[in-house]
Amino acid sequence: MSNPNNPDSSNQTSFISKPYTIIGLILFALAAVFFIYLQYRFKNHTWDDSYITFRHSLNMARGFGLVYNPGEKVDGITNYLLAWIL
Repeated sequence: MSNPNNPDSSNQTSFISKPYTIIGLILFALAAVFFIYLQYRFKNHTWDDSYITFRHSLNMARGFGLVYNPGEKVDGITNYLLAWIL
């Protein structure tokens, strides 16, 4: 029974029946399906940036400095903080 003094209690609809909520859920489901597709599509693809950082860190730990190849003074790293942490 609705209370005429309380405007929130009259004609309450459920959370799922609001049109904006349904559209939001559909968009979220489509984004999730697209994300899963991209994960499947690029599952065998490796990103080189992390390997470059690991090699710089390994050379720095070996005493050659923050370089990719020992003897070359080329700055080719993008994440200095991660290299120092590693």
